Amino acid sequence: MPGVSKSLTSLLVAAGAAMVALTSLAMVGILLSLEWIGHYNWAAPVAMVACSSVASLLVMSHLNSELVGWKERNAIEARTDPLTSLLNRKAMVDTVKRKSKEASSQSVLVFLDLDRFKHVNDTLGHDAGDALLKKVAFHLVSRTSFNEVFRLGGDEFALVLENCSVDQAVSTCLRLHREIARIHDIGEGCAEIGCSFGIAEIDGLTDPADVMRRADLAMYKAKNLNLWVQVFDHEMLEQSMRDTDLAIQLERSLADRKGLSLEYQPIVSRSFAVVALEGLLRWHTDEYGSVGPREALTIARRTRQTIEISLFVARQACLDLRNFPDLIMCINVEASQISDHEFRSEFRSLIGELGYEPCHFQLEFEEADLIANKARLTPVLQEMSDAGFVIAADNYGSSNSSLSVLRSMGVSAVKLDSSILHEARAMQSIAVLRAKVNLASSLGVTVTCKGIMDQEDEQIALQSGCDFLQGFRYGHPGDAQSIWIGTRPRNAIAQVRSA
Repeated sequence: MPGVSKSLTSLLVAAGAAMVALTSLAMVGILLSLEWIGHYNWAAPVAMVACSSVASLLVMSHLNSELVGWKERNAIEARTDPLTSLLNRKAMVDTVKRKSKEASSQSVLVFLDLDRFKHVNDTLGHDAGDALLKKVAFHLVSRTSFNEVFRLGGDEFALVLENCSVDQAVSTCLRLHREIARIHDIGEGCAEIGCSFGIAEIDGLTDPADVMRRADLAMYKAKNLNLWVQVFDHEMLEQSMRDTDLAIQLERSLADRKGLSLEYQPIVSRSFAVVALEGLLRWHTDEYGSVGPREALTIARRTRQTIEISLFVARQACLDLRNFPDLIMCINVEASQISDHEFRSEFRSLIGELGYEPCHFQLEFEEADLIANKARLTPVLQEMSDAGFVIAADNYGSSNSSLSVLRSMGVSAVKLDSSILHEARAMQSIAVLRAKVNLASSLGVTVTCKGIMDQEDEQIALQSGCDFLQGFRYGHPGDAQSIWIGTRPRNAIAQVRSA
């Protein structure tokens, strides 16, 4: 924009100069003409020259005013988000820098990220998404002031709260959460979103760039832990450094296939024969030792390597399945992965090249992930189910979703959330558990009871009518060679499908 401004300035000055020059030349021509025809009354020509000079000055003044107005409008537009009319990222950076120099005032920087906003765009369209962003902007301004609210881009916003303590900022964020994290009527339909806040103090001693990084770290910690608000602490910096190191090591591990492996936990039928194995990712690093699957997947999501991990799991499972050709292999998959056409194509090609059919695999999705992405997942899951894959909802019962809705998406198996078994044991009643199993059976959905630790858990699951059982009672996770197989049925696939 500075280059454009400079060019426009030069253009306007040149135009004004040209106008003055042309006017002067015209007057000179008039005077010479008058002199040539013998008119020596100089009063009129002098008056004309004077008038032309005044006119030229007026034109130059108008051009200068236009230039000043253009510069002012350009400066405002450079600091304004065109969609919401809020101040933008550049304005936020300038404000944080200014506040960092004001040692006398206490200010706080808040980063805000919307949850499930992409789902709104995917299901209701981008116009609906834009309308939702405007509603969020309205709520933010109504609780603070216009000069304190910024849109950073996409579904991210920021607040710079002046004369505000961290505790006061937390209270403000909680109030905003109540207004934003709910169902919104946006004309084209209803959209339910959540939000996560990250807070960092502007103390005057910390570099402004570090203040913004701290707010960002706090916001993502809140999002990863499913919290509403998170205040920055210095442990987050250490965790950030660890995450950066692990992200680099994960990329190397995927490239050279070192450090990554699979362990398996058996799933048994009601007759205690092993019919399936759940593949569990294991990652060992030289510097940090063993890294849990949850942390590994969090890093993979951040670095967009989840597809590579799932393809590794599928390949390794196929290789290990050669020892157990009559077992179902259960693999955890995320909505973002299965929605990717390239991933689905590579996944199906991979298992085909290694000599397996889709019916050898059960693809397991978190129940909450299925419901949150219902619109875009339904045709994809139905396609995979028609191809022969078993589609399962893991941790069923944790989100209070409708089983009939899951069934309509192509789900034909559920794995109960372990809390349901624990509740039945604590209440010494299997009524709720049995009701869930009966409903599933009526819809043609098989039920696996997870978390079985001892004989009492086992009896509860059996009396409730669960089709399959999983837990430490039947074996801890181990590599493919160490898994206890027991007496396998001749055709585990047929047993799983007919249960």
